Amino acid sequence: MKNITNAMIENIGKNYSFFGGIQTMIKKEINRKRINAEKILLEKYAPKYGLVLDAGVGYGASGAEAAKRGLSVHGLDIDLWGLQASTIYIHHLLGKPYIAYLGDLQKCHVPEWFYEMILCTETLEHIPAEAEVIEKLYNALRTDGILIASVPLNDEIDSSPPRQIETPWGNFESHGHIRTYIDMKHFTKKFERVGFEILDTITVSGAGRQVENKFYVSAIVVARKTAL
Repeated sequence: MKNITNAMIENIGKNYSFFGGIQTMIKKEINRKRINAEKILLEKYAPKYGLVLDAGVGYGASGAEAAKRGLSVHGLDIDLWGLQASTIYIHHLLGKPYIAYLGDLQKCHVPEWFYEMILCTETLEHIPAEAEVIEKLYNALRTDGILIASVPLNDEIDSSPPRQIETPWGNFESHGHIRTYIDMKHFTKKFERVGFEILDTITVSGAGRQVENKFYVSAIVVARKTAL
C-alpha cells in the first residue's frame, strides 16, 4: 500500500472542476439507500474508537460515515479518482483524519491484526481473487473486529476486458462485475469459510446504478472475527 495522502490533498487546490463535481455527487446522494442501511449498521456495530479500513473507497461515502463517528479511516483503492474523491469528501469537506493508500487489494500487503473495522462495499464483485481477499480482510482485523461488506445480487457480468490504470506509483487492472451472487446465503458462506461469524444481514432494493431501467439489489453482511 502506497500512502499518497499528501499528493491527494495537494491536488484538491489544483482541480476546482473536479472538486465541484464531487460536491455535486455528494448532494445527489448516490447510492443513498445502501448508505442509509450502512449508517444503521454502523450505529449498531461500529467500535467507539480505532482504525477503519475502507477497502475499495468509491467516492468515500462508506468511509465518511465511519469518520463522522470519530473513527480514523484509511482508504485503499487502485483508482486515483476514488482516492481523490474520498480525500475531498472526508478530509476537506468533513474535516476528518484520512489516509489514502494506492494499492491492489489482491496483491498489496495489508497489516494483520491491525484494524477494528473494515468496510468493503460494492468491491468484491470486481476482484478475481475473491477468496484470498476475504481471508486477507479476516487477517487484517483484530479479534472481535467487524467487517461490513456488500455486493449486488444477480447483477449482469461484465465480459469486457479489464481497464488499464496507469499512475505515477504503478499500473493496475480494473475489472467490471466479474461474478454473480445468487442470494444472501451464497454471499454469507464466503465469509463463514474463513472463520467469520455472521452477525447481521440486510437486503436493500434500488441500491445502486440503474441497468435496463431497473436498480440492482444490494446484499449487506456484518461479520465478526471471532477469537481463535
